[in-house]
Amino acid sequence: MNYFWIEKLVGDVRNYQDLTHPEGNFKVIDCQRAIFHRGQGMAEDWHIVGPNRGGVGFDVLWLYGLRQRGGFTPMAAWTELSKPSSAIAFVMGGDNTDGYAEFIVDETSIGSFNLYRDYERNQDFHDPNNPNRETKRALVVYNLKSDVRHKLTVSLAGNKRPESRGYDAHIYGGLALDGPYSDPHLICGSPGQAVIAPPA
Repeated sequence: MNYFWIEKLVGDVRNYQDLTHPEGNFKVIDCQRAIFHRGQGMAEDWHIVGPNRGGVGFDVLWLYGLRQRGGFTPMAAWTELSKPSSAIAFVMGGDNTDGYAEFIVDETSIGSFNLYRDYERNQDFHDPNNPNRETKRALVVYNLKSDVRHKLTVSLAGNKRPESRGYDAHIYGGLALDGPYSDPHLICGSPGQAVIAPPA
C-alpha cells in the first residue's frame, strides 16, 4: 500500500466528491462523518475507544490525550466504511494542541504522524471561506484490497512536539475512494484540492 497527505482542504467533508493530488486523483464513494454527540457518548459513524469520551464540535470529533501521574490515557476511534474500495482517506484537522496519532487500516499500521499545526499564528491554516475555522488535511492510502469494506482507526500515540499544548487529534471523517485516475479529464479539481458538491 502507498499513502500521501493532501493539505489545506476546505468545506464539509460530507460534500467531497473528488480528492485531487499530483500522486493520484480519486472519486469519493462513501463518507463516514465524525461528529461527537455528547448526550449519546458516541460519534456519528465512529466508535470511541478509551476512558475519555471525546469532545463535541459542529463537525469534528476530538480525541483528548491526557497525561496524569506520569501515565498516558489512551484513546482511539474507528469506523468501518460502507462500500468496498481500493483506497481510503482519513480527513483530519490540526492545531496547537495536537500531538502524534497512529493511523491504522484494517489491522495494518500506516504510521504515526504529527498533527500539530500553529493554527493561531499561521493564516495558511485558516479556511478562506470561514476564517474562524481551520483547513482540513487528508491522509490518502491506496493500493488496498479492492473487495474489502475497510476499517479505519485513529489512535493517540502519546507523544507530541515540544511546542504543542496537548496530545490531541481531531477527526472530520473517513472516506472510501475509487481510483487513482491519471486522466485529468476525469477529475475537475486542481492538485491539493477537495472538489465540493454543488448545493442541492
